[in-house]
Amino acid sequence: MNQSDDHQNPQLAMTACVALSWQHFWSEFRDFRSLVFLPAVVPALIAAVLQAVNPGFVLGYNPEHQTLVIGPGLLLVFLIKVALFVMFSVAWHRKLLLPDESPTVWEALKWRPEKSAYLFKSLAILMLAFAFSVILSGVLATIIGGGAGQLFGMAAGYGVALYIYARLAPWQIGSTIGDTTPLAEVIRTGKDKAWSFAGLAFISHIFLLGLPVAANYLLGMIFADAMILESPVLFLLSSLIGNFMEFAGLALAVGMLSFGYRSWSRA
Repeated sequence: MNQSDDHQNPQLAMTACVALSWQHFWSEFRDFRSLVFLPAVVPALIAAVLQAVNPGFVLGYNPEHQTLVIGPGLLLVFLIKVALFVMFSVAWHRKLLLPDESPTVWEALKWRPEKSAYLFKSLAILMLAFAFSVILSGVLATIIGGGAGQLFGMAAGYGVALYIYARLAPWQIGSTIGDTTPLAEVIRTGKDKAWSFAGLAFISHIFLLGLPVAANYLLGMIFADAMILESPVLFLLSSLIGNFMEFAGLALAVGMLSFGYRSWSRA
């Protein structure tokens, strides 16, 4: 990937980060495909086996309300995927931020200190953002009242969560490459780029959630939910497609945030 333009212009605009993430994704698609093969296949196989052995253990179907019912097996699959998401995120961040980094599948899946740091910081940011978001949403919903209050509260809470993440994102991302910049310094120097990071986080959420949702929606147009749940083959196929699209969205999101971090670190 030719990154000369990036080196010449450290003050990357938000749109440039998005475009560069797309360029990086497609130019490194072969590596992406290799890195996500096992992380996409293993959870899908586990879910399919659990569902086949005990129908409804992962997902069930309520014919009366025509809705899916979440089973306890889904929590197990979710926890496995969280660990795989962390492994892949760190590997993809490092691949982009470190020019000489070219991780193999096993290196990407190996749990190393930077993965622990990344997970810890991600959880810390998530809990902080969630707490402020819930408090603000509740206060605004109470003050304004009614459906409008709830809607405005949710929107404001989400905005605050994005802003908190934006201020702390370099602290999280830097841990993938051993950046030891103190948190106080990250907060101080990131003030001017907070809204750009917030915008990148918002766009990354669209890709992170939108790609698997779109894939599941298209599958739902072809096959009924009940049919997918009753057929082990269709269930495995839908899980594989959904997992692959989740990792594709994650790769694009990580790329956007990596380019944002690079801009922040050179400012």
